[in-house]
Amino acid sequence: MYLQIILILFSINTENSKTKQTPIPLSLQMQNLNIIAYIIYLLVSFYVTIKVGWMCYQNGRVYLEDIFGHHPSWVTPINKLLLTGYYLINLGYIAFNLNDWENITTPLMMTDVLILKLGFLLVVLGALHYFNIWVLAQLAKHSMFSNK
Repeated sequence: MYLQIILILFSINTENSKTKQTPIPLSLQMQNLNIIAYIIYLLVSFYVTIKVGWMCYQNGRVYLEDIFGHHPSWVTPINKLLLTGYYLINLGYIAFNLNDWENITTPLMMTDVLILKLGFLLVVLGALHYFNIWVLAQLAKHSMFSNK
C-alpha cells in the first residue's frame, strides 16, 4: 500500500494497476516532489534539533553546576532558558530555510537539495553549540559566580 502511494506521488504507473490513470501534469509533479522534500526536511531537522537540544540539556547541567556552584538554585532555570533559546533559534532557522527552495523536478534533485539543506543545518547547529560553550567558558572565567 505504501509503495503504491509513493509511486502515485511520483506519478509512476504500477504494472498491476487495473484502472488506467491519467497523467499528472508536470507542475503538479514538481509540487509533489517539493512537498515530499519539505516533509522529509522537517522531520529530520526537527528530530536532530530536539535530540541534540535534549542531550545538551541533560549533559550541560554538570557544566552549569561548575559555573554557578555558589548558587545551585540557578542551575535548573538557566539550563531551561538555554534549552528554550536553543529550540527557538534552531526551529526558527528551519522555518526560514523553507522559504528559499527551488522547484524540485526530479528525485535526484530532491536528494541533492535535502543533503545540502540538512548539511548546512548541521553546521549551524554545531556552530551554535560551540558558541554557547565559548560564552559559558567566558562567563565562568570572568564571573563572580565561578567557584574558582
